[in-house]
Amino acid sequence: MTGRLARYVGRLFLARTVGAVLVFAALMQVLDLLDAATEVMERGKGAWGIGYYALLRLPVILEQTFPLGVLVGGLLTFATLARNNEIVVLRMAGLPVFRLVLGLLPPVLAIAGLHFAIADQVVPRFERRLAIWWEREPTEEQRQPKAMWVRADGDLVAIDRISQAGTRAEGVRIYRRGAREQLEVRIFAPQAVLENGRWRLLGATESTVVDGRITPSEPADRTWETRLTPSDLIQLTLPFGHVSAGAARSALTGDQATARAPAYYEMRLQRAFAEPLSALVMLLLATPAATANRRAGQAGRRLLIGLGLGMLFLLVDGILVALGEAGRLPPELAAWAALGFFGSIGAFVLLQLDAQ
Repeated sequence: MTGRLARYVGRLFLARTVGAVLVFAALMQVLDLLDAATEVMERGKGAWGIGYYALLRLPVILEQTFPLGVLVGGLLTFATLARNNEIVVLRMAGLPVFRLVLGLLPPVLAIAGLHFAIADQVVPRFERRLAIWWEREPTEEQRQPKAMWVRADGDLVAIDRISQAGTRAEGVRIYRRGAREQLEVRIFAPQAVLENGRWRLLGATESTVVDGRITPSEPADRTWETRLTPSDLIQLTLPFGHVSAGAARSALTGDQATARAPAYYEMRLQRAFAEPLSALVMLLLATPAATANRRAGQAGRRLLIGLGLGMLFLLVDGILVALGEAGRLPPELAAWAALGFFGSIGAFVLLQLDAQ
């Protein structure tokens, strides 16, 4: 495909894709605000709080709309070219649909790169900031203890509740195992506070287990040597928090505290690189619209075929990811199977279109 034609089709595709992403993001933002606005107002944060909440939620929403935006952008681009008979002219000039799709690879890869950057670097930071801001004025329900289990520095730690942006923890129980993986020490502290960058256990009681006998110590303040940070605690409280590839790798090697099973972090590591490639799969699934013939009544049908395949891909991919995070499927299979299967369907459809 010539440079001028490639730029024309690329601009057409980018304009429609960006428009679709913004429309979907706006709709999801409105629905999200309708759900959260009442609670924001109940916390006394006012109208500015709603705006700040929307700002912190925006990267998460954008990351979720990229695949569907690429699908709709591709469908609209191919449908426009078909409606204006530009596809017919290109094919008469000996340019197959395959070359047309190949010319769209640069903008699609650019979108995939942006998707990766937002999902891997921006979203975890904004989620953490939102969690800290949200926790400063907890509701009555959130003041109730909610035990959180963490694996940190080789110890198993249970915390009833964190407060003050993660700098104070209540009901801290530390279980330390020996060389034979048997419990040797149990430490309980009603409170733990961060002072000068180090954790201090207030009124801590240490119980040692020797030959089945438990020997408790007198309550006393003591230093807790741990790599846990307030940011770690906030991140671990997020129910569906995004984890960057670097954080997932650190969790698997034991360099970072974890509150989930290893299967979850293995999946996050695989998905960090697999998820952005969904843009390429969506482009392939949009190709049926490229040869839609209005006179034959194919336009609407082929648009629906592309849209249906894209939605089915998102559904199957989501199910596989959930199974992978639960440890029911190997992470490599759960992360890449839907991409490979639906990508193959898209490639087959593309070859069939060129054979017509």
